[in-house]
Formats: sequence, C-alpha cells, structure tokens
Amino acid sequence: MSAAVLGCFRQLTREPQKALCILTTGLGPIQGTMVESVRRLIEAEIPEQIRPDLPVEDMAYLLVRVGESFIYNDLLTGGTPDTEKARLAFRLILSRD
Repeated sequence: MSAAVLGCFRQLTREPQKALCILTTGLGPIQGTMVESVRRLIEAEIPEQIRPDLPVEDMAYLLVRVGESFIYNDLLTGGTPDTEKARLAFRLILSRD
C-alpha cells in the first residue's frame, strides 16, 4: 500500500468528520470525480440498459450519494460499511420497473 493511501486511512481514523467532509462534499476533489465517472458510465449504457427519469448529472449525483451512505456508514452512523446494500440500492434506483 502506498504512503499516500496509508496517510488517507490515518486521516480517516484521526479526524473522521473532516475526512468525511473531504470525501463526500464539493470541498474536496473526490465527490466531483466520482459523479463525473458515474455520469460517464450512465451515458455509456443509455438507452440500452437504463433510462433514468432524472437528468444524467442528477442521477449520477444520486447514485454517488447513495453509495457514500453505505460505504461511509461507519463514519456517518457508527454502523458497518456495506457495499452489497449499495449494490442493491443501485439496482432498485436503476430498474426499469
């Protein structure tokens, strides 16, 4: 593991609220990069796989926020991070039904 990655993990442990703010808001570069990446993925799949009712940018933001709520659950609520729940939530949001 690189020194930069280890430094990020240490920051999460020492100052979780500050780290959460950097990870999940526009104050840091991560959330914007994630929204852009998800937007590109959605656009690559439209119209073959998914047809969001929201504009693509809004759908990407929604998916990132849902993912953050499950991935950073330990920092947000003291719960356990759960990527499987995030996957299921994405499936529900993106379903055609």
